[in-house]
Amino acid sequence: MLDYFKKCLFRFTAKSCLIIFLLFSVFASAQDQIVSLDISNPEILDGESTTVTVIYTTTGEVLSTGLGIRLHFDSSEISCDHTAVHNLLSESNIGIQLSEDSDNFDGDTSTDKYINAAWVNIDGAWPTSAPMPASLYSLDCTALEAFNGTTLKFSLNSGASNFGFAASDATINLRTLPVDTTPPVITLSGPDNLVIYIGDNYVDAGAIADGGEAVSVSGSVDTSTAGTYTLTYNATDEAGNEAEPVVRTVMVIGIIDDNDRDGIPDSDDPDDDNDGVPDIIEAETGRNPLGVDYSVGTGNKYSCALDANGVTCWGANQ
Repeated sequence: MLDYFKKCLFRFTAKSCLIIFLLFSVFASAQDQIVSLDISNPEILDGESTTVTVIYTTTGEVLSTGLGIRLHFDSSEISCDHTAVHNLLSESNIGIQLSEDSDNFDGDTSTDKYINAAWVNIDGAWPTSAPMPASLYSLDCTALEAFNGTTLKFSLNSGASNFGFAASDATINLRTLPVDTTPPVITLSGPDNLVIYIGDNYVDAGAIADGGEAVSVSGSVDTSTAGTYTLTYNATDEAGNEAEPVVRTVMVIGIIDDNDRDGIPDSDDPDDDNDGVPDIIEAETGRNPLGVDYSVGTGNKYSCALDANGVTCWGANQ
């Protein structure tokens, strides 16, 4: 008998199958056979999968002679592997197959394929092995390239006598990724202002971005030529957000221009030899403002310092 139903449901027209199915149905009061879908992940991206489970119940959880349903989907949006159906309710199942929806059974031209599945129990006691609501089967569906969301729909192939049919559509949506509007933040490695001398070897310390983005630098430093050079650092994250540029200034000066190498050109340095005695006082007292002098004592009317020639004092009471 089950072989007969199988041939009917999967080879003959739906109308013929329904007539034959009803002839073998057990009388019952008017009830609804109700199917719905449970989507494990209702929001996915291209290449991601979700598990679709068909749930069945009836009004008052009344048993019936079985059910034949089609699950329709758009194969340009998702791929559903009917060969890997799992959690199949095997009781009274007579088959499950993938078919082209050339007859548009669900009235929706966007769905072009369907999974056809049927259960037949001539004793009118289906299902007894699983309490309702019962899971009829599960299968995995994968979002294809350029996935933009899709709706799965049911249509009735054949139902039990004196039962109506109620079905709920289910939608799998494209997951919306949060919009990243936060730009990276660049931090210089090392100081933002440097003074080096002509002929020095300059190795830039670089910079880092807080999100690990690559940091690019524009500009260069010519250590053979005195001048002020600007290096500008930039970074862009994967969302296209551009960081606020960060600048490092490198001043290249001649050694003769900065005797004590304190980064202040001699023309602006009040103490070119950095000995603590202002150049103007050293010049007024006949000392060398470019020599290395060390102050060793001071008084109210005189001062003494140690230079290359020994101790020299100036002022009153020498």
